Amino acid sequence: MLKRLLGCYLTASGIALHLAIVLLAGTLLVGKAEHTETYIRLRQAMLGPYDGVRVTPVQAGEAASLNPALGALPAGRWLKLHETRDFTRQEHGGAAFDSLRGRIMLFGSDTHRMDWGNTVRYFDVSALQWSQAYLSDPPETYRVNADGLPVAGAGVERPWAMHTFDAVAFDPACDCLLVASYPGHLDPGKPWGLRSDLWRQIRRHPTWRFHIAEGHWEALASKAEHFFPYSTAFDSARNELVGINPKGVFALTGAQPEWLRIAKGAPNAWHTATAYDAGQDTIVTYGTNARANDVWQYRRGDAAMRMMSTPGTRPPGGESVPLAYHPGLGRIVALVANVGANTTETWLYSTAADDWSRVTSADLPFAIGMNYNLLHDPRHDLLWLVANLPQDPVSVWALRLEP
Repeated sequence: MLKRLLGCYLTASGIALHLAIVLLAGTLLVGKAEHTETYIRLRQAMLGPYDGVRVTPVQAGEAASLNPALGALPAGRWLKLHETRDFTRQEHGGAAFDSLRGRIMLFGSDTHRMDWGNTVRYFDVSALQWSQAYLSDPPETYRVNADGLPVAGAGVERPWAMHTFDAVAFDPACDCLLVASYPGHLDPGKPWGLRSDLWRQIRRHPTWRFHIAEGHWEALASKAEHFFPYSTAFDSARNELVGINPKGVFALTGAQPEWLRIAKGAPNAWHTATAYDAGQDTIVTYGTNARANDVWQYRRGDAAMRMMSTPGTRPPGGESVPLAYHPGLGRIVALVANVGANTTETWLYSTAADDWSRVTSADLPFAIGMNYNLLHDPRHDLLWLVANLPQDPVSVWALRLEP
C-alpha cells in the first residue's frame, strides 16, 4: 500500500513539475514574442485591440464630400471609425485639417534613425481612407542645396524628416500646409544624428509650405522662426500662422510671408499646444513639459501673453495636450491624459469665462501620450483624432459634441 501511494505521489509530482516547466517556458516565450508583429496580430484577431474598442461600422461616402452617415453618429462619446497597419503613427508629428477637401493631414516624424517619413499623409473623412502625397525619401537623398537649405528627394527638394510637434497648420488662402519646425534631432550632436560634415553645410532651416494641389514643397525665402518643440495656430481672421515660443508671439504675415514678433511674455516651456478661438479672436495655449495646467491667452494688439487665473476646476496637468477650437460650442477642446487612471479626458475651455468643464461621457480608455492630432471638421461638425496604443493599429476616432 505504501509503495503504491509513493508511486502515485511521484507520478503526480512529475506531472506537476512538467506542467510548471511548460508554463514557465510558455511565459518566457510569450514575454519574448509579445512585442513581435506576428504575436500582436494573432492576439488582436483572438482578443481584439489592446485598447478594448472595436471599429464602429460606418458607410463610406464619396471622397471630399459630405457623408450623411457621419451626421448620424451619436453625440457625446469617441467612436473608433477606422484602423490601419499600413504605417506607424508618429508621436512627434503634427496635424492639420484640409477644410477644402475634408481631409486630415499628418506631417512629421519620430526620426532618431527609426523613421525617415517626410511624406504628407491624408485621411479623407468621408471616404474613410488613407493616402499619401508621395513615397518618403530615403536618407541617401538627404543633401544641402546651393542655397544652404537641407533638402531630400531625387530630382525634387522636400524637407528632411523632422519632429513637427504642434507646428503644422492648413492655410486655406494659399491651399497649403505650413510647417514651422526644423530637423533639430538630426543634429550630429545627438546619438541618432546625421553626419557632421553634411550638417555643417546648412546655412538656413526654412519655414516650409506644401502646395497641396500641385504636390510640391516651397521653402520660404524669409528668415524662419522655429517652433520646435513649441506650438502654432492658424489665425483665420487674418490668414496668418501664429507661433508661440519662449521668445514671444510671432506671426507669419505679408504677401511675401515673413515672421514678425507681435508680443512678448510667452510661457517659458516646451511641449505646449495652441489653438485660435475665432469667436473671441484669441490665441490660447495650454500644457507644458512640467505638466502644468495653466492657460495662457493672447489677444491681438496686446503687448504680451497673459497667464490666466482660472479659479474653478481645472483638468489634470499635462504636456503635448492636443487642442482644437469648436466653433459650434465656442470652446477650446483639450484631450488631457489622466495618467493615474490610464485614460484620456475630454475638456472644454471657455476663453471668455476662463473656465473649464469636462465631458464625462467622452473619456478614451487609454492615455494618448504625446499627440497633436486633434482637429475640427467644419463640414461634418465633428472632432477627429488620430491616436492609438503602440501595439494597436493607427486608429481614427470621431466625436460629435452638441450645445
